[in-house]
Order: sequence, then structure tokens, then C-alpha cells
Amino acid sequence: MTELTVSVAIKARRSTRSYKNEPIPHALLEEVLRPACMAPSAKNGQPWRVTVLQGARLEAFRAAVVAAFESGKTGSFGASAGSLRSMRGGRSLQKAFAPAMEAAGVSPAELIRRSIVFFDAPAVALVSLDEADLPRGLVDAGLFVSHLCLAAQGLGLDSCIAGYVRIVEGAVSDFLNWGKGRRLILGVALGYGAGEPIDGFKSPREPFDETVEWEE
Repeated sequence: MTELTVSVAIKARRSTRSYKNEPIPHALLEEVLRPACMAPSAKNGQPWRVTVLQGARLEAFRAAVVAAFESGKTGSFGASAGSLRSMRGGRSLQKAFAPAMEAAGVSPAELIRRSIVFFDAPAVALVSLDEADLPRGLVDAGLFVSHLCLAAQGLGLDSCIAGYVRIVEGAVSDFLNWGKGRRLILGVALGYGAGEPIDGFKSPREPFDETVEWEE
């Protein structure tokens, strides 16, 4: 397998929402996770914890979160409306993503359901923090997730960062016996993309000159 350079992996990566029913070898997942765990963190705190689900355990997890979702045992996503800039980006994403959803025959509600089961990917990495590390640990967790997705891309795996699973955080915590004080942040689907219509889309980016400010 030819590994991609970091810059190529960054440019190539996109969110993949359909996956082949093809297991990922444990050795390959470990090869992805080891460099991800080298992500920088404030004062080297490394507050993230990662739970990797595969096989029968992942299928049981999916059954548990779907049961919670369909019975209405859900909570808040926990996201604020954000700045005008981020809201504009969200509207841009919805507009650009709509044709791909229509081609795939996926409604917004169905997309949420698919998201909480991680689009039937063969592996899922759930990222959590101790409550005592919130909110300062969120930046560290984000750095870990970025490293994880780029390491996966570099080794030939597709990925999708999914935050909607937080609406069934209670079911996740119960299933994994986390107990009090451990908070789910998000999850990452990992696998080999199936190339379905919903993946015929790459989210737009703000113009470079509107993002970067130079002071010289």
C-alpha cells in the first residue's frame, strides 16, 4: 500500500456516507490510530479516550442507539447557532448537499438516522472526554480527530465525522458502561467507500483570502 503525503491526504479527504461491507484488519486500524494518538494537546494532557467498535459488538451498538432514537429517548445536539460566518457556511453546505441527498433518496430525518449508526461503516471510533476536561479538552479532541481522519486517508480508508450520535449519548453511555462523568464528543466512521450517489459531493470551502489575514 502506498501512503499519501499529508498535503495530498488533506486535499483528497472528504466525508464518506456509504461503505462496503468489508471488515478492516485490526492491524490496519492500529496503524491508523497510533499516529492519531500523537496529536498535540495543551500541556500534553491527551484528554481524549477512544472506543473502537467492530463486528458483532458494533451491530449490537447500532441496535441500541436506533432503539433509543426511535423511542424518542434523545437529547440535545448541544450546538449553538454560531456566528454569521458559520451560519452562512452551514446554509452553503445544505444547498450544495441537497442534490446528492435527492439523488440518493435520503431525507434529512433519514440522514440523521444513518449518521447515528455511522452509515453502516465496518468500524467506528467514538471519542469521549472526562467531564472535568470540558470545555478546554474539546480543542485537543478535535486535533486527535483531525489526525485520525488524515491517517486513515493516508492508509486508504475513508471516514466521516459524525456528531449527531450525541443525541443518543445516554444510550451510548449505557451500552458501553461508561458511568457518570464521561462525555461523548463525536464518532468517526471508518471503512472503504461504496461510491453511492450520496458521496458524489464535496463540501465547499470559503475563499482563501476571506479566511486568512496577513499582517506584515
